[in-house]
Amino acid sequence: MKKYLVIAIMGISLILTIPVFADDADAVIGKWSTEGAEATVEMYKCGSAYCGKIIGLKAPNYTADSEAVKNGKAKAGEPKRDTENPDPSQHSKPIIGMNLAKNFKWNADDKEWQGGEIYKASNGKTYAGYMKLESPTRLLVKGHLKISKWIGAKQYWTKVN
Repeated sequence: MKKYLVIAIMGISLILTIPVFADDADAVIGKWSTEGAEATVEMYKCGSAYCGKIIGLKAPNYTADSEAVKNGKAKAGEPKRDTENPDPSQHSKPIIGMNLAKNFKWNADDKEWQGGEIYKASNGKTYAGYMKLESPTRLLVKGHLKISKWIGAKQYWTKVN
C-alpha cells in the first residue's frame, strides 16, 4: 500500500511540473521564423482571431533558376510575387506583406489556435489549419485538407526576438 502511495505522489508531482506553454491566446503574437528560415511571419491579433503576414524572406527576389522566371511569370532580380494564386488579379502582389495565416481562434480547452486558414504561395492553395505552442519558442503549424485534419503537412516555427 505504501509503495502505491509513493508512486501516486511521484506521478502527481511529475504532472504538476509539466509546463503549460500556451496559457493564453496572445502567446502566439510576435515574429516567427518558418522551418528552414525561409520566411519571417508576424502573428498578430485581427479582431477576435489571430492572423499572420510575411514580413521577410530568406531570398526575397527571383533568381534566374526560379520557376516563375523559367515559365515567364517574373524576371530575375524582381521581388517575389504571388504568381501562383488562382486569381490573376493577385499575381502582382508582393509576397512580403502578404497574409499567409488568417482567422485562427484560440481554443482554451485544447490550448491551440484552430479553424484558421493557411495560404501556401508556392502553389497558390489555401488549407485549413491549426497551431499549437510546444514551448515558448516553438510553434507547431499544421495545414491540412479541409476534409481531413490528418491529411496535410506540418512545420515548426521558431520565435524571433
